Amino acid sequence: MTRLKISCALLSLLLVACSEPASVTKNDIPTVEVNLDNVHQDIKVLASDEFAGRGPLTAGETLTINYLAKQYQDIGLIGAVAGEYLQPVEIAQLTPDPNMHLTIGELNFTAGSDFTARTQQIQPLIELKNSDVIFVGYGIKAPEYQWNDFKDVDVKGKTIIVLVNDPGFATQDDDLFTGNAMTYYGRWTYKYEEAARQGAAAVFIVHETAPAAYPWSVVESSNTGSKYTLMDNNKMLHKFLLWAG
Repeated sequence: MTRLKISCALLSLLLVACSEPASVTKNDIPTVEVNLDNVHQDIKVLASDEFAGRGPLTAGETLTINYLAKQYQDIGLIGAVAGEYLQPVEIAQLTPDPNMHLTIGELNFTAGSDFTARTQQIQPLIELKNSDVIFVGYGIKAPEYQWNDFKDVDVKGKTIIVLVNDPGFATQDDDLFTGNAMTYYGRWTYKYEEAARQGAAAVFIVHETAPAAYPWSVVESSNTGSKYTLMDNNKMLHKFLLWAG
């Protein structure tokens, strides 16, 4: 059995929740019959209080992956990783401190209601002090649109402030970027990536409901809890990102 076939078999297993062994037609095409008793049992076990929500890096995760591996073994699947059903990967849990604070000059901002902050640097504590702050428009460098907010601006080691979305939305000009339709340049992920390429220490993305297409409550709820990320060889991925409401 090839790795691809094993992957497909595992996917099918997850979809049918440990069905009975497949029968074979005259064309040697396997078919699968869903056993509802097995489905109900799997749901009952995985949703039980004992599994505590099955969250990553918790005891519930260990129970979950061991349970799934046991189901694979019971129906005769061969593990894809040297015969094993599980492959170790490094993952980090990043949790913002709800008591963190942001001060710019004489202005003080409250975490959650005024700003959110997160990073993908794998460090126990990250502080940003005495950083120069520079407004760089939309934070976009797009040669195909003849647009460069970083032209003649040195942002290395500094904190930059950028607007959400791209110039097309602000002007509603179909000839500027793609007009009302947001391009990838307008998304926070791009602004994050470009700021890192430019050497910035941190990024403020100024949130507005209309250009973002969602209210501040979405930003707040999405960025005040724990997030999980895979780690690269340097134990980090990107720089520091902030949203301002």
